[in-house]
Amino acid sequence: DGQCRGAAPGLGLQGRQRRAQIARLLKSSPLCLGSALVWPRSVAAHALDVSFYNLTTVALHDWQIYAEMRALAGDRFQLAFTDAHLPAVTCLPGQTLDEGLDVLQIMRDLHNFVSRFRYNLNEQLFVESGGATAGRHLKSVSIAHVANSLRVHGAGITDTTANFAYQLLKQKLFLFSQFLFDDHIKSRLIKEVRHVSAEQARAPQQ
Repeated sequence: DGQCRGAAPGLGLQGRQRRAQIARLLKSSPLCLGSALVWPRSVAAHALDVSFYNLTTVALHDWQIYAEMRALAGDRFQLAFTDAHLPAVTCLPGQTLDEGLDVLQIMRDLHNFVSRFRYNLNEQLFVESGGATAGRHLKSVSIAHVANSLRVHGAGITDTTANFAYQLLKQKLFLFSQFLFDDHIKSRLIKEVRHVSAEQARAPQQ
């Protein structure tokens, strides 16, 4: 207990007693709840895994704080966490995530990304349109940026990203279908169809 006081001088008697109670609970035998056995240590580890991941996803700049909290919980209470897929866990101390736009940033403002960026087929990357910014530097998103985001956030973001993209495409296609039903557009399309048909009918005669 003296070692604990040395490690955390700000922890009072009540705090030490509460920590000891938590440690005893986590070391206890499985609890029988109905027909199921519940291991307190496993439940606590899973709950912390989920909480740390969700909190870090919301605030990427706090990733190191949650990583330290996770390590502290594992050391103090001997909790066995799952393999770390915690966002930014691959960054070393002193490093920051500065690999261009992050997939999560794009996902949170997907409409703006679609309107501001153009796809370069030759270079296989998205480049910010020159008219979309007044700055001298244009942002870009390449395959390397996407791969880095997957390493940082884990493969779990692919489902969320695909869902965001699907919802956006669904909305755009609906607007496009309504646009085609406009009388002015429909008349122009019919005129083009007649022109193409006439050219095709004239081609064999020539």
